[in-house]
Amino acid sequence: MRLRLAGSLLALLVLAPRVLYSQEPTRESISVPEPIAPKMFDVGAIDTSVNPCDDFYQYACGNWRKANPIPRDQTSWDRFGELADRTRWLAYDLLADAAKPSPSRTPLQQKYGDFFAACMDVERVNARGIQPILPLLKRINHLEKRSQIAALVADLQGKYATDVLFGFGSTQDAKNAKQQIAELTQGGLGLPDRDFYLSDDARAKEIRQQYVEHVTKMFLLAGDPPSEAVKEAAGVMAFETDLARASQPLVDVHNPAKTYHPLSVVQLRELAPEFDWGRFFQVSGAPKLGDKINIESPDFIERIDDDMKNADLAVWHGYLRWHVIHAAAPWLSDGFAKENFHFYAQFLAGQEEQKPRWRRCTSLTNEMLGQTIGQDWVKRNFPGGSKLKVQKLVASLEAALDEDIRQLDWMGAATKAEARKKLATVREEIGYPDVWRDYSSVKIMRGNLIADIAQASAFEYHRKLIADW
Repeated sequence: MRLRLAGSLLALLVLAPRVLYSQEPTRESISVPEPIAPKMFDVGAIDTSVNPCDDFYQYACGNWRKANPIPRDQTSWDRFGELADRTRWLAYDLLADAAKPSPSRTPLQQKYGDFFAACMDVERVNARGIQPILPLLKRINHLEKRSQIAALVADLQGKYATDVLFGFGSTQDAKNAKQQIAELTQGGLGLPDRDFYLSDDARAKEIRQQYVEHVTKMFLLAGDPPSEAVKEAAGVMAFETDLARASQPLVDVHNPAKTYHPLSVVQLRELAPEFDWGRFFQVSGAPKLGDKINIESPDFIERIDDDMKNADLAVWHGYLRWHVIHAAAPWLSDGFAKENFHFYAQFLAGQEEQKPRWRRCTSLTNEMLGQTIGQDWVKRNFPGGSKLKVQKLVASLEAALDEDIRQLDWMGAATKAEARKKLATVREEIGYPDVWRDYSSVKIMRGNLIADIAQASAFEYHRKLIADW
C-alpha cells in the first residue's frame, strides 16, 4: 500500500522557463513568458448564474471554462493542465540555464543540460535527417534468418524503446503478492488498440486507410522508392492486423482472470518453439527468471510463433523498420516530426497545433532523465522544510488512524491486529525520494539526440528489470 502526497512532485517535476533562449545551442530564438501561477481557490471560477442544485459542475467552474478554452496545442484542458504548464515552465527555466556550456556546471547540470540542448538544436536535427537511425535500419535489412529476430527484438525493446511484437517486463504475481515475476504482454501495434484494425465502422475504416498512407509517407521520408514504400506499408498493415486478431479486447485485458497464465520457461518454449526465447532473455539482460513467467495472452504468443514460421522475411523487415522509424519520428528532422504529429496527434486525437519545441523538449528531458533534473528542481522550487512538515502531518494522521482502530467496538481483537499491521506497511512517498537515482552510467552527447534517448531508454529499461524483480 502506498500513500502518495504532494501530487508526487516528480510526476510533474520537470517542466519549466524564465529565459530568453536565443543563443547556442538551440538555434531557435524563442521567448517563453512565465505563466501565471494557478490560484489555489478561485472564487471567480464560479458561475453564480447557475443553481448548484441543478448543475453543480457548471456552478463550480463554469466561469473558468468560459475564460479558458482548450489551447490549440492541447486535446483537453483543466486546472491540472494549468498546474502542469506552470511546473513545465519552472523546469524549462532550469534546463535553459543548464544547456549553456559553462565550466561551472555540475555533472547533473551537464547531463540534463546537454540532453535538452541536443533536443532544442533543431538545425542539427534537421541536418542529420534519417542518419541517426540508419545503422538500425541497415541491421534490419541485413536480417537473413528468422533465428536472428529474437535478439534484434530484445535490442529494439531494451536499447531503443521500440514497441515491437510484445511487451516484456515484470509484474506482481496475481496469486502471490509477495513475489514479482516476469511477464509477456501483447503489443507491437502501430494503432492504439486491436479494434482499430478489426472494427467495421466508418471511422475505423478511415483510420486504417490513413494509417497505411501515413506508414507509406514515413517509408518515403526514409528514402524508400515509392513502389517499395507502398508495398512495405501494405505488409505492415497485414502483419499488424494478424497480431490484432490474436490480441485480447481491452475489456479482457483488464480482467485479471483472463490475463493470468503462468508458465515455466520450458512451457513457453513449447508454446512458441520458433522464437528463440533463450537468446531474447539473454540479450534483454533479464535477471534469472525463476520457474514462472506470466503470459498475458497465450493466443497472441502463439500467433507470433506462427508468423515466425510463415511470414515472409521481407514483411518482417518492413514491420521492424516501420517501428524503428515510428519510435524515433518525433525526434528526427521536421518531415518525420510533422508527419508523426499530423497522423497521431492531429488526425487521431484532434490536437490542432504541434506543441512548441521548448515544451516537447522539456517533457522529453523530464521523461528520460527526470530524477537528474528533479534534484535541482527541488533545491530551486521546493522550500526546505516543506517535506518535513508533510511527513509530520502524515505521521499524525497515521497515529490517529491507529488510535481509531484500537477503539473500534465493532472490530474484534484479531482483526484489529491485522488492520494495525496493514497500517504499519503504508509507505509514504512525499514530494521527492530520500535517495535519488544514480544516472552516472548514462552517457549523454550534446549533438546526438537519438543516441541520448537510446542511452536513457536503455538505462530505464534495465533499471526496471533489475529493481522490479
